[in-house]
Formats: sequence, structure tokens, C-alpha cells
Amino acid sequence: MNTNELNEEKQVMDTCGNNNFSNADEKTSVITSDYLKANTTIKGWLLLYLILTCVGPSVSLILALTSFSLEDCGGSYFLAFSDIATFIVILLLACYVIYSFYNRKPDAVFLAKIYTVTLFAFNLFVLGLGEYETTGIGSLNHIIRSLIYTMVWFSFLCFSRQVAEVIPKSFRKRTAKDYYIIAIVALIPLFFYSAGTIDLINKEANPVEEPKATLVLVENEYTDGKVIFKRPEGFVCEKKELTNPQLTFYELESENNATITFCSDYETDYSASNFNEYWENWQDERIAEIPSQEVINEKYSINGHPYFYKAMKYPSEDGSLFWRFILMTNAKTGKICLLSCYDNGDDDYVDEILNTIRFI
Repeated sequence: MNTNELNEEKQVMDTCGNNNFSNADEKTSVITSDYLKANTTIKGWLLLYLILTCVGPSVSLILALTSFSLEDCGGSYFLAFSDIATFIVILLLACYVIYSFYNRKPDAVFLAKIYTVTLFAFNLFVLGLGEYETTGIGSLNHIIRSLIYTMVWFSFLCFSRQVAEVIPKSFRKRTAKDYYIIAIVALIPLFFYSAGTIDLINKEANPVEEPKATLVLVENEYTDGKVIFKRPEGFVCEKKELTNPQLTFYELESENNATITFCSDYETDYSASNFNEYWENWQDERIAEIPSQEVINEKYSINGHPYFYKAMKYPSEDGSLFWRFILMTNAKTGKICLLSCYDNGDDDYVDEILNTIRFI
């Protein structure tokens, strides 16, 4: 082989080598964030998921801020801020998930799964507490729907072709930053809730002492040393004492056959589940087996005092009997008052006596 033939063969080999390099380089450069951002579109179910990712925690945070009540949390700032801190962390994570998908980050899908699992864990935690509201985002039905919702979206992130197109599986990877995010998402709400729980335990172990000042009562007012109330119009009131347990309570009766039993106590657990325990303990065994209908089961507030109100209706041939059970709370003093009332359906006296209650 002469010199010219050797030079031509070398040129061919160089050309082939350069072409191979170019092809390899092209394959390597195809799967990048910039390439995916330029050649893929976020739409359909993935777009809906990202929109809901931001809307959901935003609404929850607004509701938590507007319904903020220190008294509902036993006067503990840590416990009162636990929900707010949780929703802030979830919202920040949601914004970062959207940012990661928009910029086609390799850990976008992993972050979305963290977000979805966080929502699932939060709703599962609330479900385990057993503190349900009758309506709204704190109701049992809403919590169950949220658990199903998160499981459906998690499956979508795992198996969706659209997600695989926007963030290909071969392109995905986790970073050390992702595990820091997991730690922050878990530890911040846990810190507030744990600190709040400890705060409540301390408050319960060291209740606020009763004031030593002499109480001055106006006409038709009564007190057991913790709470002052005024006798409703048309009622007679009698003070009674129990020795075991030691308890002062009042019994009020009206000409219309309405009766009220009134007493107070120290308490720091103002949850719905604790109210239900009081309700079960106060239920009269003689009417417990009678068919009944729940007519009221709500939480209200009057003069700044939150209270639970549950009313049962017991139909009979002679007319319906109503049992009304009320637990009013006051986080500032660490006290509650209880009212167990029976009537024939006329409940005007309820608001009348509730309006007069003062914690001392």
C-alpha cells in the first residue's frame, strides 16, 4: 500500500471517528433539563395535579389562619401554631415541586412523591387523633376522601406516561438536598406538636389557682368559685354538694318542666373527642336504650368562649324529650363548665344562661 492510499484510509477512519463522537455527544446531550423543557409540555392530568398541589395547601393555610384560636388549643401557642406551621411547610414544598417540574429537574418526580406522601401522612395522623369536625376540611368524610385522593395521585406519578415523558425515568435521580427536605417536612410539624403537647401536660399539672378576692354577685347570680352564671327567667335554683367525688353543682328547674344541671371543673383538653367522653359519662342510663335522634352536634362560641353543643331527641307518644349537653371552655383560666339540660323542645333558656357565664 502506497503513501496516498494510507492517507485516504486515515481520512476515512478520522471521519468515522468524528461521526461516532458526534452521535454519542448528541445522545448524551438529548436528556437534559433544557432539552426536556424545550421539547415536552406539561398539560392534562399532570397540569391539574400541579395546580391542585398549590391550591390545596393554600386554602388549608388560609382556613387555619382565619380559624386560629388559642383557647381551642388549651392556651398553648406551640399547639395553636402546629397546623399553621404544617400547612406552611407543605405549601413551600408544593411550590418547589411546581418549580422542579417547570424546570424539568431530575428529582421533580421524587419531590412530588414526597409531597403526596406528606399529605397522606398528615391526614392519617388526623384520622388517628379521632378529632373530627361535623363539616369542612376537618370532617371524617373529608379526611377519608383526602386519603383516597393522595393514593390516586401517587399512583399517577408512578405509572403515568405523561409524567414519564416530561421527566423520563432514565433521567431521574435523587440528591442529598431531597433528604434534607424530607427531614424539614417531618421535623417542623413534629416539633410544634410535641412542644404543644408538653405545654398542655405542664398546664394540666399546674392549674391556675382560684382568685382569693371576694366575689360580688348581682341579683340571681350564682357561683361555685370557678364560674359565675345567672339564673334564667322562670327557673328556681338549688345548690348541691357531692362528697365523692367532691363537687359543687346547681340544679335549676322551670315551670315548663325544663331542668338544668350546672357544674364546672379544671380541664386543658378541649378536643371534640374529650367532649364526647364527657357526653358519654353524663348520659342517663335510663334513656340510653331509648331510640333517639341527634338534632345538634356543633361547636359554637359566645362572648369569646368556645363551646360544644350536642342535643338528642327522644320521641314518645306524649311528646318528645330533648337532652342538651354543653361543654364551655376557657383556656385563659384552664376551666370548663358543663350543662346537662332536659326540656320538651323549648330551648330559649340555653342562650340566656350561656350569655351570663363568666370564668373567674
